[in-house]
Amino acid sequence: MRLAVPRAGRVRGDRRRAVPVPEGWGAGGGAWGCMQSHRQVLERAISDQVGALLVLEDDACFRPGFRQEVERFLAAAPDDWDQLMLGGQHMATPRAAGPGVVRCVNCQRTHAYAIRGPFLRHLYSRWCAASGHCDHIMGPMQGGYRVYAPDPFLVGQAQGPSDISGARNPAKFWVPPSADAAIALVRGPARSWRPSGGAACTPATTATRPRGSTAA
Repeated sequence: MRLAVPRAGRVRGDRRRAVPVPEGWGAGGGAWGCMQSHRQVLERAISDQVGALLVLEDDACFRPGFRQEVERFLAAAPDDWDQLMLGGQHMATPRAAGPGVVRCVNCQRTHAYAIRGPFLRHLYSRWCAASGHCDHIMGPMQGGYRVYAPDPFLVGQAQGPSDISGARNPAKFWVPPSADAAIALVRGPARSWRPSGGAACTPATTATRPRGSTAA
């Protein structure tokens, strides 16, 4: 399978600094800017009758060998997909769907996804009517659609300041450790690698527990 999507322009997500959030919005200016950006991307696609859309945020970073790995994933993923999560964070255990492919039940984060068909329009409608973080709204909807992801994820978020929290985050790929794996918390400087043409990524930050989980 080839992921054929038209070339699109860039949508800025920093308008939150100039545009006020709506009354009653409690998720913060960063979350509002993120919601507006993704909603605008989908609105443009629908207005221009774009059938399939690939969305990458500006902090997306790629694993070494990304081209070969994504080609392998696209060849293995079922052709009936509504959404492909090239990067994300599983909030519910996904189901195996093939070699290196899982079917998502609730996968959040919006830094690297493809979407098409009815789910594109449904997600846009839900984002227009909802209040809160856009990925918190998107994730629970995936159980009703055919959403697949590579295992492990191929796209992470590079280190840098977060537009949502304002904190400076390390690079993350949100690959959860196994249930019986030891969790090591390390403080101190971390060495980074930089894939050819990509943003700096820190291998030590790729294994993290899902949000809301606790370590023993």
